[in-house]
Amino acid sequence: MAADSSSPSGSQFSRPPIPQARHPGDGGTPAAYHLFSGRADRVDGIQSFLKQSGVHCLDMDIANVGADGELKEHNDLASDHLWEIILGDIRTGRVKALWFGTPCTTFSRAREVRPGPPPLRNLHHPYALPKSSLTLQQHEQVRLGTFYALKTAEVATAAHSRGIPFAIENPEPWEGHISMWLLPEFMALASLPGVQTVNFDQCTIGAETTKPTRVLYFKVPLDSLHKRCQHPKRWWEYQDFSGKSQRRWGAHPPLARRVREDGTPATAAAAVYPGELNRALADALAEAVGTLATPHDPSDQVPGRTPVIPVSANVEGPKPRT
Repeated sequence: MAADSSSPSGSQFSRPPIPQARHPGDGGTPAAYHLFSGRADRVDGIQSFLKQSGVHCLDMDIANVGADGELKEHNDLASDHLWEIILGDIRTGRVKALWFGTPCTTFSRAREVRPGPPPLRNLHHPYALPKSSLTLQQHEQVRLGTFYALKTAEVATAAHSRGIPFAIENPEPWEGHISMWLLPEFMALASLPGVQTVNFDQCTIGAETTKPTRVLYFKVPLDSLHKRCQHPKRWWEYQDFSGKSQRRWGAHPPLARRVREDGTPATAAAAVYPGELNRALADALAEAVGTLATPHDPSDQVPGRTPVIPVSANVEGPKPRT
C-alpha cells in the first residue's frame, strides 16, 4: 500500500479506516492513543489493561496488519497524513491521552559495540551522520528514525498546549552518547510547564535485564516508577552473535551482542514492555484520562510562548511506499 506523504490540513484530510468500525472516543467514551505500540493482540498489553478500566485505546504500529496481511492506514506512522490526523484529534479533543514508545534503534548505544550494526548518528551529528558516510539503506533508516522522533515531539507539544496528558518512553541517556532526549526538540519539550521526567530500571518491574529507561510525561502519574536495580550480581553465561560462549559478572545478562536461548537478539526482546510494566502504565493512563474532566487552564502556559516546536534539520518525511 502506498503511503500518503502529503501534509493535508483541517477538513482536507479524511479519517483512516478503524478496525471494528468503532473509533476510540466515539459515544463519549474516553480514548487513549498508543503510538509505536507493537502488536495490539497482547493479553497483557496496555490496550488490554486499559479496556479493563473502561478506557478505549487505539494501538498504532506497523506490526499490526489486517487478516489479509495488509498494513492498515491507521498503523502507518511513516505517513505524514496519519500524523496530521492525530494532530486534528488533539485539536478537537477526540484523544484524551497519548503514550509514545518511539523507536530508539537508530539512537541505540548498542550500535557502538562491535561486532554489530554501526552508529548512524552521534553527538556532533544528532540527526544523522553525513550522508557520505552512510549507505543508502542506512540513510533511509536514520531518516525514518529522526522523522519518528520529531513527529513525537511535535504531537506531544500540541497535546501539552491543549492540556492533554502524554508520556514518551525511551532509553535513559548515557553521558557522552547520543540520545533522543538530547535533540533540541525534546529539550524544549522537557522545559514546558508541568512536564516531568522519571528514570527507572525495567528489571524492577518485570524485565529480564536492567534496561535503564526514561519517561517524559505530562499529567500522567508516573513518579512511582522511580526504582533502581537492587538484584544481586552473579556470573552469566551466554552466546554472542558469532555463537561463542561468553561470561559476564552483573545483576543481569547483557543486552548488546547477546543471543537469547530462542535465537533472538536480546535487544529485540527487550524492546517489548513486560506485562507488569504495561499494567502500571495502563493504570497511570486511566487515572490521567479520569482527571481530564477538569478544564485546562491556559494560564499553565508560559506567556508569549508558542507551543509548537519547529522541526530542526529540515527532516523530510519518508518517501511513499510502493
